[in-house]
Amino acid sequence: MRRRFSLAVILAALFPSPSAAIVSNPLPRICNEFPRSDYVFSGKVISEGFSENEYGRGEGARTYRLRVDHVFKGKMPRLVRVITPADSGGGALDAGQPAIVFARDYKGRIDFSGSSNSQSGAATAKIIAQIRSYIAHPPEVATIAGRVDGRDPEPKGIRLLLMDGKSTKFVRTDSRGTLLASVHPGDWSIRIAESGWASRRGVYSYDNTEHMRLAKGGCADFELETLPPKVKPFGLPRWERWPEASHARR
Repeated sequence: MRRRFSLAVILAALFPSPSAAIVSNPLPRICNEFPRSDYVFSGKVISEGFSENEYGRGEGARTYRLRVDHVFKGKMPRLVRVITPADSGGGALDAGQPAIVFARDYKGRIDFSGSSNSQSGAATAKIIAQIRSYIAHPPEVATIAGRVDGRDPEPKGIRLLLMDGKSTKFVRTDSRGTLLASVHPGDWSIRIAESGWASRRGVYSYDNTEHMRLAKGGCADFELETLPPKVKPFGLPRWERWPEASHARR
């Protein structure tokens, strides 16, 4: 866990562009990403390129030009240029392929990240079908979905606490350590409720587990990491006692 967390801190410092350098896993559901996007559209990728200083501070971007065939959200010209960070947090589209793009406005530019359902190729049709279904039949209830990542305790059957400031709800993960819970609209948080244990937002979590604002029909997607209870260091191997020793060993 320490290694993954340290990597996230380093990458966040190196890549301050609007699209995070860490790609969320799992990717958000359509009911999560669609409401947050400024633009959602489909089309064909007609060219790709690279821009050296698109985000400033020398941060480059992969660039794509698309011929738009359908706009699901926002206003879009027939031909459009989109950008994505040229780092591990950026997305990727293939020239000559159909594509679906979920994007946000970044200083007048159309920007998308790797933490997005934006993609090209054969999978595009499936995403478009999900978008059409979401628009035609928006969910009636809010949902929170995600997984718990940890070795001790095992993610299976972990008790979790959902809170919105007015009410609480206890739930358990399934045999795979995943969760899907229906909740009423509100500002929710989620944490582990096993005695003596704590938790924190996972490195790859799309939503902030301490603050998930859900409207009617909205949804949140998370990854939660378990933190073991405090143990006296003398009972642990040397590399588990001090973080610097752990990093040196690995």
